[in-house]
Amino acid sequence: KFRAIADNSLMGIVLLESGIIQYMNNKMQDLLGFTLEEAQKWGPYNFVKYIYPDDQHVIAKYREEFYNPDSSY
Repeated sequence: KFRAIADNSLMGIVLLESGIIQYMNNKMQDLLGFTLEEAQKWGPYNFVKYIYPDDQHVIAKYREEFYNPDSSY
């Protein structure tokens, strides 16, 4: 059910595991200009370089909170 919704979404959707892209819907592939197979060859968290520079701190914050839930980032 998720895949049917995500594949037809007008928004780009990405699922990560340990910082590596495991799923990208078609819209995200179109936005980035990369296929899922290409993106899966990137190193962990290498996708961050494709995020607008002013927003990269948000990803860093979520990553810190995920791995260190008791930290005061």
